Amino acid sequence: MIPTKKDSDGLYDIFRNIYEHCYFCDTPTKYLHVKTSRAVCQECSKIHKVSELEKTPPNYKHKFIWIR
Repeated sequence: MIPTKKDSDGLYDIFRNIYEHCYFCDTPTKYLHVKTSRAVCQECSKIHKVSELEKTPPNYKHKFIWIR
């Protein structure tokens, strides 16, 4: 099982109601695995393992895009 967390609704509103797609099934979802920063839907989180997710590079820095 992959532990997931609901993504911030604020980002959902800023980016015009667009969710990321699940890493496994490509379904739009608002849940993600925090440590790898990969979107994972609730159904796939029950049947997959964390080891199946691609790892985020260690030097990755999240970049924010500010929209005015």
